[in-house]
Amino acid sequence: MIKIAASALVGAFLLPGCGSFTHFQSARSLDAGKIAYDLQGSSIAMNEGTHFATRFRVGLGKGFEVGGESDLISLVLLEGGVDPSGFGLIMGDLKYQVLREPVAGVQGGDPFSLAVGAGGGSGFLTDFYFGQVTVSRAFVQVEPYLAWRYQRIHLDLDLNDPDDREDLEDSYLRDVFREAQDTRFGLHHIFVGVKIWLTKEIYLIPEASLIFGDADGVGSVGICLGFQTP
Repeated sequence: MIKIAASALVGAFLLPGCGSFTHFQSARSLDAGKIAYDLQGSSIAMNEGTHFATRFRVGLGKGFEVGGESDLISLVLLEGGVDPSGFGLIMGDLKYQVLREPVAGVQGGDPFSLAVGAGGGSGFLTDFYFGQVTVSRAFVQVEPYLAWRYQRIHLDLDLNDPDDREDLEDSYLRDVFREAQDTRFGLHHIFVGVKIWLTKEIYLIPEASLIFGDADGVGSVGICLGFQTP
């Protein structure tokens, strides 16, 4: 019964977890020991999918920050004792802040924040990895950002197998694959968003992205609600 319900749930969200199509972060790294947790909802517009995920990030100090993410379907399946590896998404990344904006009351600093990062993960039919650069600037309670990511995706399927092709048609990568036509391909992503502080601990991030490279189109349109320790 659990497996039947899980399959229905997966079908309702068009089998998410085929790669990383959202960013939802500025260039500023968390201070050592600080933690951020958020919930995300996005429409993967080019691929007509809906993505719901949860993520945590931890500051390591000296500009380093690490994060992990899983879609909510995977968490539901785990709670029900079902292995989510054939359905959902799990990924991680490491960020390093290269440039840092001036701190209030302290002289010096850079005109904007800049961070580099890398990560990878696995999801339905795929494994993937990426490198990225993020630029942002804080203005009191808002922090707009611009990010570029290059992502390599590997489809773990046999293109000559009708069942594998049917699974692909039900996934986020349907429209991407129609352009790429290969089991290994690269996508460039451009993300534009703004981190809005509702309180000192709670933030909201609307974001949109485009993809180009082996496929072109709208990457995602979504929103993130998060909490960060003071």
